[in-house]
Amino acid sequence: ENGINEIPSYSFEYMRNVESVNLPNTLLRLQPNAFNNCESLTELNLNDGIEYLGCDAFNGADIRKLVLPDSLVGMSAGCFAGNKNLSE
Repeated sequence: ENGINEIPSYSFEYMRNVESVNLPNTLLRLQPNAFNNCESLTELNLNDGIEYLGCDAFNGADIRKLVLPDSLVGMSAGCFAGNKNLSE
């Protein structure tokens, strides 16, 4: 399937107006700090098929609810650090 399969490190870092993210079904890897300090990010939909989340990928966001797909085989330290309102 054609499409993006990786989001590089620091791609969306400090984009403070990002409120939601829907990752494409082709995405396999989210590199470190990809969405670091996106402090308005409250909604995240991880695609079924993603395999790896890099360290601090969503550090400093404000994600409220999270469902980890069965396809996820690796997640580095601090991936969701600083998400104070993460309850599910």
